[in-house]
Amino acid sequence: MNQESNVAAVLLGAALTKIERLPHNYWVFHFGENVRLNIEAPWRLISQESILITREDDGQKFGLPMPVDAEAEVRKRIEGHRVTAASTNRATSDLTLQFDNALTLEVFNDSSGYECWTLNPEDGSIIVGRNE
Repeated sequence: MNQESNVAAVLLGAALTKIERLPHNYWVFHFGENVRLNIEAPWRLISQESILITREDDGQKFGLPMPVDAEAEVRKRIEGHRVTAASTNRATSDLTLQFDNALTLEVFNDSSGYECWTLNPEDGSIIVGRNE
């Protein structure tokens, strides 16, 4: 199996159950009880019309009364929703997850050497998103 079919096999139909923002721009998206998508690269959540929130928005004020809480925004928009499509770009390992509410999470690799994301399925294996 290739990376894209492995990712799809793990995530299709899975509901996002938890989001964690850890130090150093490290994010963990939990699917079900035991599947984790660990992201160290830039990501964004988009609708068909616009960018809704990105990793880079977290903590920014943008003229608002309070800084943006990207974790809360992502939770509000896609927590509990299921993955309806999952794809990776073979050359870059960019990851795209579409959810049942028509929102899309895009993770884009910004390094030629480091892993931009890892996926930990229930079987204990690791699927690594890195430039080929």
